[in-house]
Amino acid sequence: MIKEQVTKELNLIGLKSLNPPLFYNAEYGIRFEIGVGNVYDSNMEPRKEYIENALNRAMTIYRSGLKFPSFLVWKVNPQNEEESINLKNLFFRKIAPVLPHEELSEYVEAGSDTMNQTQFYWDLNKSEIPIDKVFYEIILGDIGGSADFVSSIYIVDVQSHVILQLYDDMGLDIVSYDKDRLLPVYKELKSWILDYDRKEIDDKFAD
Repeated sequence: MIKEQVTKELNLIGLKSLNPPLFYNAEYGIRFEIGVGNVYDSNMEPRKEYIENALNRAMTIYRSGLKFPSFLVWKVNPQNEEESINLKNLFFRKIAPVLPHEELSEYVEAGSDTMNQTQFYWDLNKSEIPIDKVFYEIILGDIGGSADFVSSIYIVDVQSHVILQLYDDMGLDIVSYDKDRLLPVYKELKSWILDYDRKEIDDKFAD
């Protein structure tokens, strides 16, 4: 079962659940700046260069940090079966014509209320999910795309014990239980670290 394997990784890394911000909740993590420069052109349309640069950064970090990507998890909040089907169709249309290999729905607390939360799981060893398309849709989410992809998709590497989340066009978190698992990506791409968190990250990873 994918859920059990993902839960095992969460426990190892010290996370109670797959919820943002991963960086602030894990023992070791790096927070990268993804979107750089002006988002919109003079017509208030997202700049092609901005999107391409953000996608390039996200894919570079992904390839450097995850050696054996295992599972993709999408956390959404459909409140009925029709909404759940619509979300799966959205993934089918925008990213890949592959239905989730597993799904889990449960009621969670949301303030004083409860709401339905569903986790869709894909096994990346069984189906080819184009991660560049996943990242592209996340990047577009807040600037003209579908907000359903924002801050809701996680990629889990159970062999390297690393979890990555591109949360929107602005930033990406990558976390692990062991700093040595993240040291190569830190050394290679530390110029992309988000300045706000740079000192905390350098204190943990600098030799």
